[in-house]
Amino acid sequence: MNYLVYDSISGLVLRAGICSDAAHVQLQAQTGETVDAAPPADVTADGLWQWTPSGYVHNAPPAPTIAELSAYASGKASAIQSVARSYTGGTTSLASDASAASLADWLALQQWASLNPNATTNWVANDGTVTPLPAVAITPIATAVGIYSQSVWQTLAGILTSIAGGTITTMAQIDSAPWPT
Repeated sequence: MNYLVYDSISGLVLRAGICSDAAHVQLQAQTGETVDAAPPADVTADGLWQWTPSGYVHNAPPAPTIAELSAYASGKASAIQSVARSYTGGTTSLASDASAASLADWLALQQWASLNPNATTNWVANDGTVTPLPAVAITPIATAVGIYSQSVWQTLAGILTSIAGGTITTMAQIDSAPWPT
């Protein structure tokens, strides 16, 4: 038999399941809980179903909090920056992401290139591709990576301001924001 256990005061459905013996389910119920041995089939213990005198009601999920929206937006910005993109400096093209670690690599490479303007190093992409990288190509590529990264952070800043101001209230609005591609 199907059964539900709900809180006797709030009506919130706490557990749902199948049991062969109604008496066994009744014994498992804690103080302040009520057992329904003949619930509707679609009612589940998802934290949103509630028993009322007129029957079971499925409540809407709570709206995300400002903290949840902000964390989601920050995670989306990091995910966007972690995707490798193609950058070109002079005649050299290579793939790089715009993560904090890559930005630090590019800053270090810019310093190295300024001290070794005629040298060539190797750039190893995440997929293992090795690209010879002349010093003269480093600054344009590093600049492009930095510009892209800043565009992601500027978009995030605007989204966080809109979240705080109450104009962005859903994850879908964050997803549909004009993120750089």
